[in-house]
Amino acid sequence: MNVIVIIFTTINFVYLLYYLNKMIKQGNFKKIMKNVNLKQKQGNKIIGKEINKIQSFIVAIITLIFGFVISILSIALATLAIWLPVVMGIIYTWQFGTLIFLSIMILVSILWTTMILYNKEKIHDSQEAVVRETLMLLFWFQMGFLIYFLGEGNLMRMMEFIYLNAYFFKNTFTILFPIILLSSLILNLYLYIQDLRIKFIKNSIWIVKRKDLILIFIISSFVGLLYITEIDTSFINDVEKFNKTQDILTMLLTAILIPLIFNKINKINDSNNIGIQDSDKNN
Repeated sequence: MNVIVIIFTTINFVYLLYYLNKMIKQGNFKKIMKNVNLKQKQGNKIIGKEINKIQSFIVAIITLIFGFVISILSIALATLAIWLPVVMGIIYTWQFGTLIFLSIMILVSILWTTMILYNKEKIHDSQEAVVRETLMLLFWFQMGFLIYFLGEGNLMRMMEFIYLNAYFFKNTFTILFPIILLSSLILNLYLYIQDLRIKFIKNSIWIVKRKDLILIFIISSFVGLLYITEIDTSFINDVEKFNKTQDILTMLLTAILIPLIFNKINKINDSNNIGIQDSDKNN
């Protein structure tokens, strides 16, 4: 399992370097930050007018205090990816500190995704953006997996390790781990195929959407559930409770999957109806 994840992680890293170089050449970073700064200046002008109306000494003191607090928080947040993993690594283990760092990078990736959506009128190729953002999240997750389970290639033994060492929700985490891992690998393969399609088939009618990625991920989750039903669960102390937790997660995934499938079918039917109406008008 480690070998498979290493292959996918390496390919993801190459993809991210390629997309990062492309974004720098296209000036997407400058476009996004320029748009954000413009909106911030517009907001500051409005606030400035209100302050000029008040002209209060109390407001000035409060502003000074808030400015000082915000400055400290800004410095702490800006260096969070450095000092927090180091502190956690010293208190606990270096693996835990590394996982904290990777978790922060996942949050940064989500924040960057939000900024792209916020400035989507400035981003020309939204298809590549969807693929790039998802690959970035998968890359950090798979890096965390490799670091934490370095040297262990048996998925069942990884599940046993999680079950025996989890402080709480050990049944839930033990079940979710293979589900998320296998789903991420299947989603990775799907993204590679879509990336090739985007690069070589310019006028394809198929559009990669986030809802489609969620649908692929949920469908892939059942591969993990099937894997759990086939393995030896002798390391489980309370098998009945474990099976109940598995049933709950299965029902939850099914409850998410069914609306996504119906939504997809309705959109396909709507697009087909629009196509039929257009052809009737032309005739």
